Amino acid sequence: MRQFKVSRNTVRAVIQQQGRMPLSTRRDKISMDAELLERLYQQCDGWIQRVYEKLVEEEGIQVKYSTVTRRVRSLGIGKPQEKRSGRVPDQPGAEFQHDTSPYEIKLGGLANRLIASLMYLRYSKRRYLKFYRVFNRFKMKCFLHEGLMHWGYAAPECIIGNTNLARLRGTGPTSAPLGVKCCNFSRLKFFPSLHRVCGC
Repeated sequence: MRQFKVSRNTVRAVIQQQGRMPLSTRRDKISMDAELLERLYQQCDGWIQRVYEKLVEEEGIQVKYSTVTRRVRSLGIGKPQEKRSGRVPDQPGAEFQHDTSPYEIKLGGLANRLIASLMYLRYSKRRYLKFYRVFNRFKMKCFLHEGLMHWGYAAPECIIGNTNLARLRGTGPTSAPLGVKCCNFSRLKFFPSLHRVCGC
């Protein structure tokens, strides 16, 4: 028992229970009806301090303010339901996306920074991924050319992150992309469109 740092009383209690866990159900000491809370919340125009006062004074429920706020929060009263994600209508073959992300991986025991370049055909979820030590405008042109030759298809629109490799100035839909000759867009038969960012 000393090795396991368990008291004798604990061992006795476990033996008496014959290895079975005791059934214990935790009940809230104070019951507050969800409908009552919602009604009071509406009456008090969302003012929780006033909801608390009404519970104590009018309903006779002796409860702490922190308990009321926790219960209101857990029931989601007064909180607008947030959508987890927005739906974007997809059309087969209408657009593809290009993104770059930095990665740090160990090669030969040394940390190396690589750039992942990913092309993603939205509707069919087809991907083309390649890693680069250095990623510049020339590498981007080569990557897009290789990826589209691999797919054998170019969607009419390419959504590109707000990278300066494809952007002359501005951000999002109001930005000015680089000339089509500079990035070979016209030859690849698609037009670049840049991501919308916060504040655009």
